[in-house]
Amino acid sequence: MLFFRRSPKNYIPLSRLSEPESIDDASTPNGTRKGRIIDWATTLILICGFVDAAALADLPFRSSYAGLEELYAKWEGKRPQYHPITNLPNLVTQADTSSRPRKTIVREAEYVRTSHGMILIDNRHFLVRPRVSTIVQFRILDFGMERCDLMITFPKVSGGESGTYFAADIVEMDVWELQTDKLVAGKTKTEIRAPRIALLDSIRATYGSNISMPFECKSGFLHTFEFTSNGEAQTKASGRELIGPYVIQYQTV
Repeated sequence: MLFFRRSPKNYIPLSRLSEPESIDDASTPNGTRKGRIIDWATTLILICGFVDAAALADLPFRSSYAGLEELYAKWEGKRPQYHPITNLPNLVTQADTSSRPRKTIVREAEYVRTSHGMILIDNRHFLVRPRVSTIVQFRILDFGMERCDLMITFPKVSGGESGTYFAADIVEMDVWELQTDKLVAGKTKTEIRAPRIALLDSIRATYGSNISMPFECKSGFLHTFEFTSNGEAQTKASGRELIGPYVIQYQTV
């Protein structure tokens, strides 16, 4: 009986196998050129993004009630009557008037503990003192409700939930109208570059004051005001409370 013995095969370790050369290796001209193209494309995309963001920030607000002025100008029937509406501020923030330009003062967020967890309280703080002013901003939305009064109301007693306080029996305040068509960022420390364009009124406030200051308003536009004083007064409101600054709009069509 004959036995045949198989000859062993020669195996080559994987480490000895030659690896194919990468045509995109950074050391090759093609790889270097492709990397530069990617870098330039990324840079161009970032620049375009910043330019677009800056352009959008400069866009003015436009009224969404186009054509209604012409419609009401030709209206011959009986017009409906509407009650005045209350417009709470989009923003109430304090500014450091000792800095140039003045800068917003960021308050620490306030929370309340509930059975559902911690809930952010959106309090509207009003505070004036010699080097601190309060800036309030409103957006007038409703067409035909464009006769406006800027109101400021103080509770009749000190302390309480509103924390109302007057450093004197009477605190005099100046109310300025600011020129801006942009939203003021009150959540972060921001420079206030909006100039004061007019003194709306000079008022004398105390506990229980309810002061009205008429101003011209137009639907679709922002209106920003700044309260300043050499005295000291403060209060705060939350929710729909009519404490501190707010606007009342009256029908005009």
